[in-house]
Amino acid sequence: MSTNITYMVTMDMAFRMLMRGILTPCEYRSFFARMHQKYGCEEVRILYQSKLDIFLNQSVNG
Repeated sequence: MSTNITYMVTMDMAFRMLMRGILTPCEYRSFFARMHQKYGCEEVRILYQSKLDIFLNQSVNG
């Protein structure tokens, strides 16, 4: 359970960096893939994939 929390906290920081323009979507995806490979929690992957999809959709439409 604590590894899932570590995964979520790290991805949350990365997502905030994406929203601020510090990371590009490509950099975020690459980091995200490595994090999923390391932690392997499908529920967390789905959560952050959804957040990325919404962010990209808003970027295109907004």
